[in-house]
Amino acid sequence: GLGLTISKKLTTLLNGSLTLASEIDKGSTFSLQLPLAAISHAPAPVKAEDTMPTAGLSILIIDDDTALLRLLEEVCGNEAIAVHSYNDFTKISPNAKLLYDVVLTDIQMPQITGFELIQKLRSGIYEHYNAQPFIAMTGRRDLEIKTYTDAGFATVLQKPFTKAALLNVLEGLFPKVKTSIVSTELRKEVSSSSRFTMDVILEFLGDNTEAINEVVQTFITDSKENLKELEVAAKADNNEKIRATAHRMLPMFRQLQAKEVIPYLEELELGFFATITPPAQKEMLGAVKHNTVALLLDLEHYLSTSPSYSD
Repeated sequence: GLGLTISKKLTTLLNGSLTLASEIDKGSTFSLQLPLAAISHAPAPVKAEDTMPTAGLSILIIDDDTALLRLLEEVCGNEAIAVHSYNDFTKISPNAKLLYDVVLTDIQMPQITGFELIQKLRSGIYEHYNAQPFIAMTGRRDLEIKTYTDAGFATVLQKPFTKAALLNVLEGLFPKVKTSIVSTELRKEVSSSSRFTMDVILEFLGDNTEAINEVVQTFITDSKENLKELEVAAKADNNEKIRATAHRMLPMFRQLQAKEVIPYLEELELGFFATITPPAQKEMLGAVKHNTVALLLDLEHYLSTSPSYSD
């Protein structure tokens, strides 16, 4: 039969032997012997870096929130994902030598919206764009997902989002990619401040205290500049500038779960500032400034107690 033929071929190739013993009404016994050399050691285990599935994956990220950009750069670096990050789309040259597999973009930015960005990249002007998929990042709550998919986005990440949410989206777009998602449960840290929590930041960056400190310091620096912009815009009665600045501030305040400031920023983002009296406007801006300054002082204290932080 076929099995016997294959066995004969094996014995010929490997210098083995095949014998047959048979008894009537009892059956047959086949004995196959092959001379195989014993190995002196076990096969070497496969190294993690040899199977790093995200190695080679590259992302183009555009967001005017530099603290969030820094956070995304770090988490992608931990996953061996290459990143090209920009806080201003106009800085990207049409003939830049960029290689990327997916575009991750904020929706509401000063220079361009995420919807306009899709149209620009698809215009044929940008040599580095070759039909890569788009992922939207947004803090907006007024648009349905169909609005984004109809515009060309593959999916949407609602700010604030977790590391697991980002990696799940990438796995969905690239089925062969397997990231380091082990749990959607956030790591917890007891903080001496009631003004913020680091849980979501820690879920992104784990025990990388140097990266955590860099993100926090970037947030502190940006927040001080954003407070100045709010004051200037208020004096100029520039409600659109107020809305844009509040929108830019909100994602990282939400990542830090800064509950004392978030409600005020949400009202500013919605244009509430233009609907209230000057005394109420002054009171609102005062509350934003007071609570933000208190938050930043607590964050600076957090940094000062970190073993890896140097001013």
